[in-house]
Amino acid sequence: MILSDDGGASVSVNGGSTWTSQTYSTAQLYRVETTADFPYHVVACQQDNSSVAVPSTREGSMHLPGQPVGADYYEVGGGESGWVAPHPAKPDVIFAGSTNVLTRFDRRTGEERDVQPWPCTVMGEPARDMPERWNWTYPVIFSPIAPYDLYAASQHLWRSRDEGTTWERISGDLTRADPRTLGDSGGPIMLDQDGPEIYGTVVIVAPSRREHATVWSGSDDGVVQVTRNGGAAWTTVTPPDLPALSRITSIDPSPHTAGRAYLSARRNQLGERRPFVYRTEDFGATWTHVEGGLDPHDVVHVVREDSVKAGLLYAGTEHGVFVSFDAGRRWQSLRLNLPDVQVPDLKVEHDDLVIATHGRSFYVLDRIAPLRQWDPALASRATHLFAPSGVYRRVFPAKIDVRVSRAPSAATLEILDASGNVLREISVPKALGPGHHRFDWNLRTRGATVFPGMILEAASPAAGVLVPPGEYQVRFTADGVAQTQKFTVQPDPRITGVSATDYRAQFELAMEVRNATSAANDAVVRIRRMKAELAGAATSPPDLLDRLSSIEASLYQVKNQSSKDKIAFPIKLNDRLAGLLTLVQAGDAAPTASQRAVARELMAELNAQLARLGQLAPR
Repeated sequence: MILSDDGGASVSVNGGSTWTSQTYSTAQLYRVETTADFPYHVVACQQDNSSVAVPSTREGSMHLPGQPVGADYYEVGGGESGWVAPHPAKPDVIFAGSTNVLTRFDRRTGEERDVQPWPCTVMGEPARDMPERWNWTYPVIFSPIAPYDLYAASQHLWRSRDEGTTWERISGDLTRADPRTLGDSGGPIMLDQDGPEIYGTVVIVAPSRREHATVWSGSDDGVVQVTRNGGAAWTTVTPPDLPALSRITSIDPSPHTAGRAYLSARRNQLGERRPFVYRTEDFGATWTHVEGGLDPHDVVHVVREDSVKAGLLYAGTEHGVFVSFDAGRRWQSLRLNLPDVQVPDLKVEHDDLVIATHGRSFYVLDRIAPLRQWDPALASRATHLFAPSGVYRRVFPAKIDVRVSRAPSAATLEILDASGNVLREISVPKALGPGHHRFDWNLRTRGATVFPGMILEAASPAAGVLVPPGEYQVRFTADGVAQTQKFTVQPDPRITGVSATDYRAQFELAMEVRNATSAANDAVVRIRRMKAELAGAATSPPDLLDRLSSIEASLYQVKNQSSKDKIAFPIKLNDRLAGLLTLVQAGDAAPTASQRAVARELMAELNAQLARLGQLAPR
């Protein structure tokens, strides 16, 4: 049996004697936002639970006051319903709403306090009797433009310029406020009026990303308004053909053009399940339908324009995610491996599309560069290599995307520096079938030579050297035809005080040590080959085998047969070089004087052994 409720689902396989817990990912999220951290955290309120924040990657995990060490998520105030508004410039300050609650949470100290614009508790009364009608998921949002005004909305819009200490009401009633929709809810035996039933409310607030004084509002009873002077005057700009009492589900002011915005609405609570999506280019004076290709029975909950490529749109619907490459004229599915689930909100964050679902928790579609670079003309090409983006040293490796229309008989993938020198080859399957393929480059060069059975105390030098921030290239060759794309490896922005010269110095010393490690291991391989040849020869120079073995034993601890032998026999030159290779690359900084001194000493020792080998067996 399966029991479904607000928390998700529980399963019993023994007739109800025991049930599974609900610790799997079935959170029902209302909205989604991201913090100013690097890497960013994903935040939202979840139905029948708390607010929640999770790192977008493992690299973003952190320990916070009051949370268990190693916790993957933490609460940010507020409650089960509503919006979460992280401060755009202060990652530790997060606002979150819920019925009769609006909190300011300081993640650094764990302090949480209430900062409601009008803290008069409402419960058990009809909407018409409330001085402020707060929706179950009332909006709380920051302007993305400094000085980062904070907005919250009932039927009025409220603005705070001091993080909730004081509020100013900057509008009249922005809703239809039809008295027929503001009466008692519930019954006939008992009324039910504890928050979700409040109607005639603002449900969308959308500050412009181009003009600080421009703010849009949308209500649950189908009214769209905009102010272009910070609330001094408002204009009703509801699309003329939008049926009355439609619920506005999103307004997305374009990050590229001030007058452009996208709007979505739904009427499923009134028995009509078709999509409503509009675009305006003139602040709502006129609207154009942009619903081509969407399922006529699929409700649209949100539309977002890409922050990099104008006209690239993403839509969250009752049945997943859709994409449009032409400003909404034609849509197509972007669901991929996403479950068939309601997507109430989306957020374009740097190189990712962050997805909130109502029933299957958060998802992140990472590295959306191929979507930004897509052109219909690419469909006719046999292969196409996309330029990687969002590459950060030690944090985000390079994701290399290749589209194949016709399977090549042979293909290679190479990483080059800015001058065209090959740094590494990436393995490509021999049978590269039609479709989209993604390859990873861990931002390391070719590794040092290794040989079978080698046992070291140091980490394997085969991993290669981490490249410094800078310009690089990727080259994809299929059936003799090469394509090259440039991209940038950026430094971790959390690290300060490290110059380009420091990064370059670290890389150059690491490469010297890598090459020395290869030379030591190449010598061992050469010696073993020579010894095998001598063992099969009828005659050999006197003591040559012993002299070769002496050099081999100086380069490598030949007694090592298992990893435990390292504690019984001294490590030798190749092991010390490999250990230094790891130490030089630990952290982001120029090499220390001691690292340089040890490198000189070990390389002098290596040169001496290689000279001995050269005297015995000149090349």
